[in-house]
Parts: sequence; structure tokens; C-alpha cells
Amino acid sequence: IAEGRLVLTSAIERLDRQRIVEIMDDIWMHDMKYVDRATMLVGRIFKKINTVGTIREMQRAFEQGKPIYMVCDSDFREINPHLLHLIWKKGNLFKNLGDLCDFLQKRP
Repeated sequence: IAEGRLVLTSAIERLDRQRIVEIMDDIWMHDMKYVDRATMLVGRIFKKINTVGTIREMQRAFEQGKPIYMVCDSDFREINPHLLHLIWKKGNLFKNLGDLCDFLQKRP
């Protein structure tokens, strides 16, 4: 992973459009295989970290009718309403990992 990150960082620094697209296509296809095989999407939303990849995965899971369960320790009112819709339409949002684990253990 670290080596791949260096390759991507280098391509970004050079604004190598073709290489960036190739790398991101590989990442996207890899990540989507996991979303496609999953029965649900579980993840974390960080307030100070760009979550575009997570959003793409959430959209894919949503389109497939899969529940989305996210942990976010920020004030839920600060979350974009589009993300809330993706999560709350078929899933749930949790303040911490313990609450998520408790919920998942009680699921049939």
C-alpha cells in the first residue's frame, strides 16, 4: 500500500493525468469488488479527513439496496444531508464503534 501511495503521490505532483486515472481505476475496481460481495457496508466518517472514496462505496452499496452502517464521532448535524440520506435510508449512524458492535450483534 505504501508503495502504491508513493506512485500516486508522484503522479499527482507531476499532474500525470493518464497515470492518476489508471491508478484510481485500479483502486476503484478493487474496492468495488468488496462492496459488491458484501451484504452491508460498515465504515467510519472522519470530520477532518476527505472521505470521497467512502462516499463512492456508500453510493454503490445504496444503489444495490445494502444497509450502510457508519461510525462518526462528530455532531451528526454537521454531516451533509446527502450522506445522511444514504445512511439512514436503509442503515444507521453510530457515535462510536461500541454502539455499532452492539447493534450488529443484535441483528438477526
